[in-house]
Amino acid sequence: MSERRALEVLKRGLVRPRLLAHLLVPGATAFFTGGCTVILVLVASRLIARSVGTSLYTWTSILGVGLAGL
Repeated sequence: MSERRALEVLKRGLVRPRLLAHLLVPGATAFFTGGCTVILVLVASRLIARSVGTSLYTWTSILGVGLAGL
C-alpha cells in the first residue's frame, strides 16, 4: 500500500469518531439536562405541596415553569 493511500485510510478512520462525538455530545447533554429538569419539577412539587396543596393548578404551574426552563 502506498503512503498516500495509507494516509487517506488513516484520515477516514479519524473522521468517523469525531463525527460520532459531534452527534453524541449534544444528544447526551440534552438528555442529561432534561432528566435534571424532571427531577427539579418533582422536588418542587413536593416542596410546594406542603403549603399550597396538590391541585391541578399547582401541577400545571410547576410543569409550565419546568417546560419553560427546557
